[in-house]
Amino acid sequence: MRTVFKDSDHEQSFRANGYIVVDLLDDNAISDLRALYRAAFTTSPASPGSTDSPVPQATSLPTKREVVPFAKELPYYISIFDCDNDHRRQVDETITRRVEPALAQFMIDYEVFYSNFMIKFPGDGEIEAHQDFNFVDESRHTAFNLWCPLGDVELASGGLCVVPGSHTVFRTQRGPNLPKALTQYNDLLKRYARWVPVARGQAVIFDHRLVHYSPPNSSDKARVAVQSVLKPVEAPAVHYVFEPATGRVRANRIDREFILNNNLWDANLGDLPLDHEQALIPFPALEDMQRELVSLRLRTARREAARGTRAVFASESLQDEFQREGFVKLPLLDRGEVRRLVELFEAAT
Repeated sequence: MRTVFKDSDHEQSFRANGYIVVDLLDDNAISDLRALYRAAFTTSPASPGSTDSPVPQATSLPTKREVVPFAKELPYYISIFDCDNDHRRQVDETITRRVEPALAQFMIDYEVFYSNFMIKFPGDGEIEAHQDFNFVDESRHTAFNLWCPLGDVELASGGLCVVPGSHTVFRTQRGPNLPKALTQYNDLLKRYARWVPVARGQAVIFDHRLVHYSPPNSSDKARVAVQSVLKPVEAPAVHYVFEPATGRVRANRIDREFILNNNLWDANLGDLPLDHEQALIPFPALEDMQRELVSLRLRTARREAARGTRAVFASESLQDEFQREGFVKLPLLDRGEVRRLVELFEAAT
């Protein structure tokens, strides 16, 4: 596999853990994207394009726009399944315009394939432990998910949890009709996962093979994030489909227009060119899963021991930064809390 990240520490952390955390979006970019979010969710689901009735508080926004039938059962909103194609395209173009230039600071010859809003409204449920779909031939290339919240995220508001190192051991094919997925082992996988703390504008960039999940949003605020699929510029994008009659998996080449104009769960592949075809990879048995997860946990513990100390931070990237620099910066107080403390100080002096 070729080098992915410009910074050697990022590259090392990615290869070991399957993800890195970076400061991606500045305040201007966040304001721009939040304005797009507010414009899209100040209307009823019946009229997704209108902005006639602005709603000032995020908690009073409608919990769903109109989405394709499959997506109605999902415990979150993702814009690629919105029924309004113009909205899909506007979201993709606006997020990509903000993400792609920032991405060039960190990655070598990677591009945004397409982008989404990923929103968990109050009461939205758990996204089970899973791997993302294949979008490249993973025997030759590595594709990534970029996940960036537009506000600070807590575990209780639907934060991102990962199984460090799982990108190296679970070789699977993933697509809408593949017969099995790792969600079958959800409860087991969650026991080996870690929460990745991120602040507004920070992004988690992780291998599509990395096992990850998101707990329910039990807060009273929407968890608004942007998400982009990243792929090497030299790699064709593919869509995996299982052929039950032959027991083989076909990878058809796709492009951005295919994504924006189709529902991946009910797409007509038509005359899309074949990139490659392969046998179905056997699904890991429970015993294999348990053995690999224990091995991953031991590997992580050995790395921490080699650094000469037990982990202090839940985030491995923060732990690495602490070991390297001797300090880390963490989001602690929001502006309202700072203002209140200043008022209390001034009143007491």
